[in-house]
Amino acid sequence: MNVSQKCQYALRAVFELARMIFYVKDLKVESHIRTVAKSLTWRVAAWGITTTVAWVVTGNGELAATIGLGDTVIKLVAYYAHERAWLKSGFGNLKQPANSIPRGQYEVQNVPTK
Repeated sequence: MNVSQKCQYALRAVFELARMIFYVKDLKVESHIRTVAKSLTWRVAAWGITTTVAWVVTGNGELAATIGLGDTVIKLVAYYAHERAWLKSGFGNLKQPANSIPRGQYEVQNVPTK
């Protein structure tokens, strides 16, 4: 392996390491069920906040629960649609170069030896 090939290998390894550190997951890889689960867990927390604020403002627990439930249903659907729209938009997505080293593999491949 000549100096140029060694430098190329070292740079590829550094870029792969940077990708592993800064890009924790591959972009645009999220199932519908994951989006639903994220929506549900966030809305449970948000429901508690909305209901508590409505109860403090109105002093009426039944009205607060109604407000919290209505808010949750509307925003759950809106959040899901928002997440899926962002996944389809492509805005800000980074793509893995075709010639990059697969995650966890640092061997030089297809390099002619003398």
